[in-house]
Amino acid sequence: MSTHDHRVPQPQTGTPAAPGLAEAALGVCHTLNNMLMVASANLELLADSHQAPSGPRMTQAYGAIEKAQHQVACLTALARSHALPQQHMELPLADIVRTTLKRARSHPSLLGCTIKLREQDQQAVVTADRELLEAALLNLLTNAGEATKGQGLIVVRTFARRSRRRCGVEVLDRGPGLPVAGDRVFDLFYTTRGSIGHGVGLYLVRSVAESCGGRVEAHNRRGGGARFVLLLPASFPDGEHA
Repeated sequence: MSTHDHRVPQPQTGTPAAPGLAEAALGVCHTLNNMLMVASANLELLADSHQAPSGPRMTQAYGAIEKAQHQVACLTALARSHALPQQHMELPLADIVRTTLKRARSHPSLLGCTIKLREQDQQAVVTADRELLEAALLNLLTNAGEATKGQGLIVVRTFARRSRRRCGVEVLDRGPGLPVAGDRVFDLFYTTRGSIGHGVGLYLVRSVAESCGGRVEAHNRRGGGARFVLLLPASFPDGEHA
């Protein structure tokens, strides 16, 4: 464990008015995830016994299960953030980003993408719930992958604003860009992908950012595409002006 991985007492940041609903949602998500695991295991057994259809139909079935598992993971993280106290601790941002990138490279929405990491400052330490922060970053990446239809270049850039004691992660893609201005893309259940979208991922990103005292921004890029910026309060063990 990192030397900066220290627990820091933090108030719960969920919605106190509906803890029962959030706990119920956690239970439902757990059940759905178990069902999806059973479906995936049965598909693998059929494939091994050569009884399953091969080719595109099998690939489509696996893809549907993996996407459903990602959506359940989003809902689980969101419900957890409201039902349970967040375990805030000091975390090196660079480690969180690298760990999340390793997970992201095998995600079905990102398999055809090239992801490049550009690190400006590797010393920033943030105070956050590790699991939720990784979930937020993964959602920014999968959002970029879905926007580019699983192809093309996605750039992830870490940066620091030491004089303001801030750091951040920027995710850039060359998809169609944002159809609406402002913060509406972060509204719960807002989606531009019709029946295949769930409108939870970006809402989760904003919730996690705000629970850390930060924020998230979305902008259109010149030449096409979108730029999402996650800004968080930070400390710097090597000095504010190093």
